[in-house]
Amino acid sequence: MQGQNGSLSIVLRVRLAALAAVAALVCIAALAPSAAHAASCEDSWAKAEAGSWNVAANWSKKAVPVAGEEVCITAAGTYTVLLDEVNPSIKSLTLGGSSGTQTLAVDSTCSNSGETLTTTAGLNVEAHGALTLGNADSCAYNVYLKSAVTNLGSITAEKANGGQRQFQGNLTNEGTLHIETPASGTPAAFNGAKAALTNEGAIDLSAGSELLASDESTITDAAGGSIAAESGAYVFMQGGTFTQGAGKTSGEPVYVESGAIVYTGSGASTIATRGASTLSGNISAGQKLELQSTCSQSSEQLSVAASLSSAGTITMENSGSCGYNTDLSIAEGQTLTSTGTISAEVDAGGKRQIQGNLVNGGALDVNQTVEFDGKAPSLLTNEGTIDLATGERLYIYNGSSLTNAAGTIASTGTGQVYEEGATLTQGAGKTSGEPVYLDGGSLVYTGSGASTIAV
Repeated sequence: MQGQNGSLSIVLRVRLAALAAVAALVCIAALAPSAAHAASCEDSWAKAEAGSWNVAANWSKKAVPVAGEEVCITAAGTYTVLLDEVNPSIKSLTLGGSSGTQTLAVDSTCSNSGETLTTTAGLNVEAHGALTLGNADSCAYNVYLKSAVTNLGSITAEKANGGQRQFQGNLTNEGTLHIETPASGTPAAFNGAKAALTNEGAIDLSAGSELLASDESTITDAAGGSIAAESGAYVFMQGGTFTQGAGKTSGEPVYVESGAIVYTGSGASTIATRGASTLSGNISAGQKLELQSTCSQSSEQLSVAASLSSAGTITMENSGSCGYNTDLSIAEGQTLTSTGTISAEVDAGGKRQIQGNLVNGGALDVNQTVEFDGKAPSLLTNEGTIDLATGERLYIYNGSSLTNAAGTIASTGTGQVYEEGATLTQGAGKTSGEPVYLDGGSLVYTGSGASTIAV
């Protein structure tokens, strides 16, 4: 027993000694600064006072940050660091401390016509951080931000004395992105090659300003996001993809020219498309999609490659004084099911054309003549209302057919539905006003809907 007790005592002492050593190591680790934290601030702004980036004494290393360094402007307090007359390229930058407002002003000057801030590992604007892009003097020169950016604070593209503000890298916005640069001549540009702007905060555009996205970039208006454009201000995408998620838009529409529009959420929004664009995803109630022909884009064609639904509003119209065509083209074998509104507007004129299968369970408002003429024989199934303004026509031809299933076709004055060839099926739906005209083709009755048809 004594031998066993002695052995047990030795084992316990060894284990206690090991535990004590582990505890000591844990305490040392807790007291020492973490390697990650130390590495993230190789050179820091030394004090909570305004000053120039270019002055060595303002930095913890008594040296202006150099390439490859991780830089921090995090001292608590309210002050502005001016970055001009130099184009730093560093590894990373963290802007924003625990209190106050820490502002980094990146400004072009007459002697440095294109002020550029470059990071290879990213720029983090924390909640108390503020980044401004502007001019330091009277010369209207550009400012370039070549960095991936995560924004929890504020970023402002200032109008100042002029010049363009360019964002060339992925941008995740959870704070506020202010756009003040004018749409005429020098809009703010998001133009990094295939760069992604994910908006989970606020994008605010002051009156007359523009955020221009190009070079195959993408913008996603995600959960928590808002895009608010004051009078004459807008987001304009040339090519690329705009994804409307749970975020919202207000004021002027978001414009997409010859790009892709993707709906993934139900955020209330208005998007206008021009040129040759594509549509995918389902449109929710409270979402408006405008098809606009313009004088510079002589026709608007929106292509739908796969079946989708719309509970929102689709409007076919002109923007400007030129009466050019708008075309909603649904791929062969696919169907657009609308429980919202599709509206063909007069505006400056031009043809309104729908090609492909369409199920109308909402309202189809024909205020301007609509041609329904699928490239392959297509079917318009009416389960809602088709309202025809006086003098306007829903013209169905090229082998396409109409089924008035459980809906209503109502014409005002001389408005009419005119089908040439193919099949007109009269089901439980009703007609009022002018008859539905069938010129050639087949007439099939499958229901008892009160109706007038002229053959």
